[in-house]
Amino acid sequence: MRKQIESVRKQQIGECASDGMRVLVTWSSVTGNTEKIARAVARKCPHAEIVPVADAPDPGGFDTIFLAFWCDKGQIDERSRAYLETIREAARKKGSFIDVAFFGTMGGDPRSERSIAWRDKMIDAEVGDGTLIRCIGQRMWQGRVDPEVTERMNRVIPMTPERRALLEEAARHPNEEDEQEAEAWAAAILDSRLPSV
Repeated sequence: MRKQIESVRKQQIGECASDGMRVLVTWSSVTGNTEKIARAVARKCPHAEIVPVADAPDPGGFDTIFLAFWCDKGQIDERSRAYLETIREAARKKGSFIDVAFFGTMGGDPRSERSIAWRDKMIDAEVGDGTLIRCIGQRMWQGRVDPEVTERMNRVIPMTPERRALLEEAARHPNEEDEQEAEAWAAAILDSRLPSV
C-alpha cells in the first residue's frame, strides 16, 4: 500500500501543471552555479515554466514560484530583487499572496550559523508581513566564486589560509550531490502542496 501511495504522489508531482498547479522556476546566475541548481529543482516538475529571471513572465498566473538568487555583496542579487518587486505587484493586483520557494547559491558555507542568519534576514525582508509573498521554502547551496570577484576582494582583504580553503571548497560546488539535494528539496515542497491521497 505504501508503494502505491508513493507511486501516486510521484505521478501527481510529475503532472503538477496538468492538475492545475502552475509552477515557475526562475533564476539569476552569473557563473552558472545558480542556474545549475535551478535546473535540478526544475527536474522535479517537468511541466514547470523554466526561464532566467530576466525573461520571467508575469508571476500572477503561477501557483508556485521557485526563485533562485545568488549572494551579491551580502544581498540578494539585483535581478532577483527586481523580480520580487514584480511578484509583489502581481500579488497586489491579484488581491492575495503568491507562494515563493527561495533558494540560491553563495561562496560561503551555507550551513554555517552566519549564512543561515543571512539567508533568513534577506528572505524575511523580502517577504515582509506575508500578505504579498508567502515563503514556502528556503535553501542555499555553495557555489564557486567568480574569479573576478575573488581578484577584487584580494585587493581589499588579504588572502588568509582560511579564506583560501573556503574558496577552494566553494570551487567544488555545486556538484552532483548538491543537485540531488535540490531535486529532493523541490519534490518535498511540491509534495506538500498536493492534496492528500
